[in-house]
Amino acid sequence: MKADRLRYLTQETYLTYERLGDDLIAVNPDQAYLCFENAAFLAPDDGERERLSEKNRVLKSMRPVGVRKVCILILSYNQKGLTENCLGSIAANCDPQTVSLIVLDNASTDGSAEWLGDYVAAHAADRDNCEMVLLCSDENLGFPAGCNAAAAYASPEEDIFLLNNDTQLPANALFWLRMGLYESDDIGAVSGFQDIGSIEQTEKMTLDRPEEFMEYGARHNVFSEHPYEERTKISGFAMLIRHGLFGELGGFDEQFSPGYFEDDDLCYRIREAGYRLMVCRNSLIYHAGGQSFSKRPDVRELFERNRRKFIEKWGNDSIDMIELSDFQMIIWSLDNAFWSGTLDEDDVTPIPRNIDLVRVAADRGILNAVCSVNDRDAVERELQSERFENLWDLFVMSSADRTPKGGRIRKMLEIMAMRPENALYVDGDAFERQEAKRMLPGLQVAPPSILRELYMQLKKYEPTDPEHKRLAQYRKMTEG
Repeated sequence: MKADRLRYLTQETYLTYERLGDDLIAVNPDQAYLCFENAAFLAPDDGERERLSEKNRVLKSMRPVGVRKVCILILSYNQKGLTENCLGSIAANCDPQTVSLIVLDNASTDGSAEWLGDYVAAHAADRDNCEMVLLCSDENLGFPAGCNAAAAYASPEEDIFLLNNDTQLPANALFWLRMGLYESDDIGAVSGFQDIGSIEQTEKMTLDRPEEFMEYGARHNVFSEHPYEERTKISGFAMLIRHGLFGELGGFDEQFSPGYFEDDDLCYRIREAGYRLMVCRNSLIYHAGGQSFSKRPDVRELFERNRRKFIEKWGNDSIDMIELSDFQMIIWSLDNAFWSGTLDEDDVTPIPRNIDLVRVAADRGILNAVCSVNDRDAVERELQSERFENLWDLFVMSSADRTPKGGRIRKMLEIMAMRPENALYVDGDAFERQEAKRMLPGLQVAPPSILRELYMQLKKYEPTDPEHKRLAQYRKMTEG
């Protein structure tokens, strides 16, 4: 056993995972199996490891267990030191019996390929190490194509773990990702938290050295009552994907090469296939970030170009994608958003999916409100009409006049004692969205193109409030 394996952990840490496994046997045999497996990995002596391995053999004989090994895919492009640290963290903190490694060098020019060749040779000489394959490309394939090339060598029976080479895995980071993936059969992929990156997937902290982060991560990556958060997209810096799914979906779309938005696109396709995405709050992973693209002079142009490709492919902007775990109310602007056309100028046309979306949201305890530049009486007449299926009663509030929308939205939220972060404002006018966001920085805003995605996601959930009790509660609040 390598000395670093219990670094920042105690000799008794493994017993915590054994007790958790005992509690999960009847609830989730897959997670129980993972706990006993991790306990055996962390156990201080061979006798305890054998005892815990026997518990898993008994578990498999009594209950169905579908846990797979993990194939870790890493792309290397220069930054030899970062790759070395990444591989070192895997060797120290991942059970070699449960993982395999595929590293593809993307035509590095700093001696990375040669160093990796020596590393693989030394790695293979130690029978206690995991299986490892090194692939060397004669050209830089970029991230999407490089990952696809590496994944072609992975077993379809293994879960795929896409890991950036500028990461380091603290103790138990991969274990808790696996626990998240096996939380439910409809979870397609999970990711951890990082120390830099998008705000919704970032732990806010200040640590001066990677080693300080590794120590912090070992203390952070422990049992939590509710560690999983569903997301509309997760970051590809450390993404664990259910076995076979990456291949079934055709891997990354290589039109996004050399990088940016390929992980957003993959997330969209995973959800379209009927799976959910989760972030595991108790899987904190060090990520240096931006190492491959930091020296490119055209990085901003590349980002915008691939952003436009995403919009052309899906009809909405990934940056506008909302988080289902956060919002509790949809605030509708009506003209060219909820309905087609402008009420004050001509006849408006119902959009059937939006009518259904109001009902679907209400059945799931999500409120609907109106904030538009219209005559309020005209709005009420339309929403009470047969062609709009008498939806008026499903709106908790209606604000329709000529004053700025941002102020009206703020007043609406104050009346309902709701945080801006819990509301989604849908408006076809980019200026109106920006103004509302400026006045209420936490407010989620999106164009009407997001509504197809929102409808698709909400339909996956069973109704939790079919009698609209939450709507009735808030109506009393606003009418009082």
